[in-house]
Amino acid sequence: MADTSAWWDKPVHVFVTDSSVVAVTRLGRAVELLLGDWPGDGPAYLEARKAALEAYSNPDNAKAQAKAQEAFAEAAREAGILAD
Repeated sequence: MADTSAWWDKPVHVFVTDSSVVAVTRLGRAVELLLGDWPGDGPAYLEARKAALEAYSNPDNAKAQAKAQEAFAEAAREAGILAD
């Protein structure tokens, strides 16, 4: 099983309500958000889900982990919830 508690090198800040910002600091939290009530289903969202699940399946692959983090930030930007 993947280590979903591994910290990302830089948190991705997202709005989870109109005024509440959460710092997503690990893959596990990103997966929870992506598979939960995500505000959209555009191409960046689909890519982020794919990248996150790939990283989840390959916890020792640093490149997959970095790609998941980057894709998550892009999906948040697409959805209009990126707070950075």
